Amino acid sequence: YSGIGKTTLVKKTLFYKAKSEGNFISGKYDPVHNNPHEAIVQAFSDLVTQLVANTKDKDLWKKRLSKALYPNADLISHFIPNLAQLMGVQNSLTSSAIEQEKNRIFQCIIDFVTCISSHEKKPVIIFLDDIHRANTESLSLIKHIMNAKPSYILLIGAFRNNECPID
Repeated sequence: YSGIGKTTLVKKTLFYKAKSEGNFISGKYDPVHNNPHEAIVQAFSDLVTQLVANTKDKDLWKKRLSKALYPNADLISHFIPNLAQLMGVQNSLTSSAIEQEKNRIFQCIIDFVTCISSHEKKPVIIFLDDIHRANTESLSLIKHIMNAKPSYILLIGAFRNNECPID
C-alpha cells in the first residue's frame, strides 16, 4: 500500500549508515515513462557520481573498471551514460546491437558493481523503489543480479503488494 513508510524506513535506517561505511544508491520506477531498467540506471548513475565525487585518483578507477569490464565496457557505457566520467567515451553501439547483447550487458553490470564493492570491501546497498511498476526487462535484470549473488551487495526492493500483477 502507498504511504505506509517503506521508502522512508529504508532511507532513514540505511542511508546514513551506508554513506559512512559503504555506498547507498537508489532508483525509482516511474509509472509514466516506464523506461527499461530505469531505476537500476538511476542507481548505478548515482554510484558513478559518488565515485567521481569521492575519488582523488580517477585514473586508478579507470584502470580497475577497464580491467573488470573488458571487453564489454562499450556495452555498459550505454547503460550507464555518466560512466564516461570515469572511463572516458567508449565505442558507440546501435540499439539493435545492445538488445542482442542483453546477457553480456547483464553480466557486465554484475562485474561493474562487484569491481567497486570488492575493491573497497564496503557494501553497495541498492534500493529499488516501486518495483511493482518495473517492466519485464527490469525484473529480468534484478533476477540476474540476485542469482549472481555478488559479494558486498545488498539489493532491497519496495513494492505495493496491492498493485502487483497476480502472475
